[in-house]
Amino acid sequence: MKRKKTAAEQLRDGDRSKRGVHKLDELAASEPKVEAGLPERSPRLATKEAREAYKFLVQQLTASSLAAQVDKFAVECAAQSLALLWKADRRLQAEGPVRRIPVMTGRGGARHRIGFKQVRNRWLSVRIDAEKSFARFATSLGALGAHSRAGLQTEASGLAESERELWQILNQPRKPRVPNPEEIATHGEPKSELGEPIQ
Repeated sequence: MKRKKTAAEQLRDGDRSKRGVHKLDELAASEPKVEAGLPERSPRLATKEAREAYKFLVQQLTASSLAAQVDKFAVECAAQSLALLWKADRRLQAEGPVRRIPVMTGRGGARHRIGFKQVRNRWLSVRIDAEKSFARFATSLGALGAHSRAGLQTEASGLAESERELWQILNQPRKPRVPNPEEIATHGEPKSELGEPIQ
């Protein structure tokens, strides 16, 4: 399912819906704003690997000006899923993806092994589920490859003063070009493609 673009993203990419720039400006202004920043540590993460993954994700989101308080629990879920994935990898490396289970027959002291059957290691299912869970949260945070960051947009508040001014200039509606008087004297009145004078 394709993610719906925000009004700010539509303004950035051009108004393809023909709703008008001012209508999109109103929609962008009415979109919810969130408090910037993320806590450096999470008391809910029990394992060392989960805490390290959380700290790394927070550092990267902060550096990208994408850190927001409301994302705290999503970052925790991503870190927890990644730590579980690593744990499953270690178990699979030690035990292998397929285990041999002895097949027994007989009763009591007469029980004896007649062969083996191969079963899939349960840690393989744990790893697959943890990887899916991490991908779900990490993609929305822009932490799963360049494609996951393509649709993300930082707010102007996280920029330096000079960059903020440039951001505001670039986001203003384009003003119509006023013809130069010397250009009119040389080439005549500017005309449209139909040959009519432009008002």
